[in-house]
Amino acid sequence: MTETDPGNDPGKDGQAQPESHERSPPPERPAVNEHCVSDSPLLAGEASSGEISKLGDVNVYITRPSDYPHAPSKLLLLLTNGTGIHSLNNQLQADKYAAEGFLVVMPDM
Repeated sequence: MTETDPGNDPGKDGQAQPESHERSPPPERPAVNEHCVSDSPLLAGEASSGEISKLGDVNVYITRPSDYPHAPSKLLLLLTNGTGIHSLNNQLQADKYAAEGFLVVMPDM
């Protein structure tokens, strides 16, 4: 009989077993960065044109086309990311849709 090296002892499937039986650590999950929950820089002087009000029990940002209610417009329900309805960037985005003829309702979720 010959003595075998325990580090190269073949397992059940005939493959050599690794020398170390330690588990490798799980991969790290990416952290939530600040840009995910804060506004991006804006150009100086930009301001929103809509208003924050209540619709039932929910705060909403509402912005309207310039010819509303005298001309038909489509309703757009704009759902935001983590920055919410108080984000000036989200409000400006809603205002841009309103300039294209949409009545925009952005709920605080």
